[in-house]
Amino acid sequence: MMRLNGEVTTFRTLEHIAGVHHVALTIARGLYGAGVPIDVTLASGAAAGHDLGKFGCKPNERVPYLHYYYTDKWFTRHNMQYIGHIAANHSTWDLEPENLSAESLTLIYADFRVKQSRGNDGATMVSTLDEAFQVILDKLDNVDDTKLRRYRFVYARLHDFEDYMKSLGVDTELSGRPGRPVFMPDIALRDAGQVVQSLVFLGVRHNIDVMNQLGEERRFGNMLEAARSEKNWKNVRAYMNIIQEYFTYTNDLQKIQTLSFLYELLMHREGDIRRKAAEMMGSIIARFNAGYKKERPADMPDVAEQKVLALWEDYLKKIICPDHKLTTQQKTRIAYTLKLALSGVLRDSSPADRKGFLKSYLNWMEKPGTLDEISAFAILDAIHYVPLSF
Repeated sequence: MMRLNGEVTTFRTLEHIAGVHHVALTIARGLYGAGVPIDVTLASGAAAGHDLGKFGCKPNERVPYLHYYYTDKWFTRHNMQYIGHIAANHSTWDLEPENLSAESLTLIYADFRVKQSRGNDGATMVSTLDEAFQVILDKLDNVDDTKLRRYRFVYARLHDFEDYMKSLGVDTELSGRPGRPVFMPDIALRDAGQVVQSLVFLGVRHNIDVMNQLGEERRFGNMLEAARSEKNWKNVRAYMNIIQEYFTYTNDLQKIQTLSFLYELLMHREGDIRRKAAEMMGSIIARFNAGYKKERPADMPDVAEQKVLALWEDYLKKIICPDHKLTTQQKTRIAYTLKLALSGVLRDSSPADRKGFLKSYLNWMEKPGTLDEISAFAILDAIHYVPLSF
């Protein structure tokens, strides 16, 4: 497909992908050798498939904006969501979220440096970070002060990542000769610049470590199991705080795992845990697609939005009408958290999504004959948490 594409169009996608893969794997192997937690095979798969969506774009569609959507569709169709989650989110703007995995950072960094520009020999060029910054700046559409500030921010994040890799001796120059790790004097002997740099590197490494813990389904599931077996409510709350801070960067399967875990906490003996869990459920559903929501073709329905609404309706039913096998006390605890889940979903949803969420809740007002007293009271009690402006 890519060879044919090179024959009949001016784009040499195969060369670009090969260049990105080369840079990404050189960096990934260097990070792995330096002890950074990175899945080299995952980085390889994401780099190889990051531009497959360009072959799904139809005539007159804006390829630079829509190929992310089609890349995600291709990987989802082939049941490779973990690779697809990284491959479909390699835009420069994907650096704006605060925490990214090492695989995501590696792909974005490699794609940033390998552009469609060619050298004198006709081969795809691999630019330095500074050269690539200027190339992309010249190509950006409608650059105003706001967009320029955004772009400089993401460029600074890439520069921090590159400096961190150089400090570990990673071969960012692609010379084939990895450097030596940079020696840093004892903390008491560092000057102001070295202290600032140390803090930056600490932040980069901390985020990579945390995202490594959250990035893989089995590892993420193990963390949730540890939280389930935790007896101390303060420790459970600590797990919840971690989930709340990092859920934006998890994929859809992990978000569904998280919602299932939080629903179980609605039966917890501590009222603070139940309230926090319900509010987080609403917030997670409202922002299910936050952070990685890409532009989609004009004639394409937003399947993601439909999926989120169905997810909200499913949990509404589970909260209002808990399983009959549960005790009365457990049912009461679950039902009485409806107001907090509703408050969370309405507070954090966009105006476009809010109408659907609210309608799904209000539909339950029309089923009085099918509900017991606990469920009916929970529905009425929740109405006080709907702002009058809605």
